[in-house]
Amino acid sequence: RDWRFPDLDVQYGRVANVIGLTRILDGPQLRTAYARSYSVDYQNSRSLRSGNSRSDDYRPLFSVRGRLKNGADADLRFERRSSVRESFQQGSSVAKDQTTNVNFSLSRSYSQGQKVNLLGKSKTVKTSVNLQLTTVYERQKGGIKIGNEENLANPVDRTRLSMNGTGSYGFSTNVTGDLALGFSQFRETNGIVRRSIRIELRGQFRF
Repeated sequence: RDWRFPDLDVQYGRVANVIGLTRILDGPQLRTAYARSYSVDYQNSRSLRSGNSRSDDYRPLFSVRGRLKNGADADLRFERRSSVRESFQQGSSVAKDQTTNVNFSLSRSYSQGQKVNLLGKSKTVKTSVNLQLTTVYERQKGGIKIGNEENLANPVDRTRLSMNGTGSYGFSTNVTGDLALGFSQFRETNGIVRRSIRIELRGQFRF
């Protein structure tokens, strides 16, 4: 048996104006979404229940998006998901999992011939340029509780941080390219930390 209730999606309307977000964002949009899912599993017949699970999904718990005064599009999202699964086969156990995400992105596009204000001076863009910056932070926690034991078996506590910047340009229809810079860090439950750096540069010329 599976069901999903409640399932809510809230748009905050003019609340952004009341709290003053319009001072830094044009057309800000605030949103919250929440859904709860529940399921019951049976073995062989409806009279023998083998387990059940419940999940609470805030995707997002809170998000705000809009356009900054310099013309860049901004999007900030805070998400949270938790799940609990009980199993009644070969004893009793409870598996818990909790994930938290923070996502932030900025994007800006310049078209050829567009005038921009740089250090108080008006400049004309001589090429088309697209820029984007994305940052993601994620933390996952959980484990399994067996019977009446207090400590969790197979505990999980991982974190991940990634930052990526991309840019593309087009001097003309014959000369295009893009650039990508990235950094990521992943920390395992046992404390081991892995880091990586990514650098990509591509150019394309047509004759």
